[in-house]
Amino acid sequence: MDLGTALVGAIFVVICIIPFILMSRNSKKKAKKMLQNLNEIAAAKNGVIHAHEFSGDTGIGIDKKRSEVYFYKSFDDKVFTNTVDLSNVKKCNVIKTNRVINGEYKNQILIDRVDLEFQLNKPANSKLNLEFFNAEHTMVLNGELQLAEGWAGLINQQILSK
Repeated sequence: MDLGTALVGAIFVVICIIPFILMSRNSKKKAKKMLQNLNEIAAAKNGVIHAHEFSGDTGIGIDKKRSEVYFYKSFDDKVFTNTVDLSNVKKCNVIKTNRVINGEYKNQILIDRVDLEFQLNKPANSKLNLEFFNAEHTMVLNGELQLAEGWAGLINQQILSK
């Protein structure tokens, strides 16, 4: 094999790898920024993030000592934040809103929305929803359903342990 062929091959490999490196770097920057935002939300309530997770433009964290959940979501240059005091929560559920599209051969079920629903003690029987996914804003689920399901379990454990 001559030097020219090896050089062209090496350049081709580098060109193919660069997009993956850039995507990885961007996702790390985004995760760092989201963690910073969650920490700011927690600090405003004198809390500390003990566990956190991100998916797409959604971030969630928990302060296990203070029993508080911190939520961050951004889309279309809008930012939504919320803090939930788990001492006022009975239970946490994942609410998945579906729609059925009738196809020629079979029906398809599409997820329109994924929310984490908190059933509050006071006011009686009231609910608070944190939106993880909405098909009006994002076309494709990117792990938001799994994120919401995992956090519902973690939050219910925290509620039972207090």
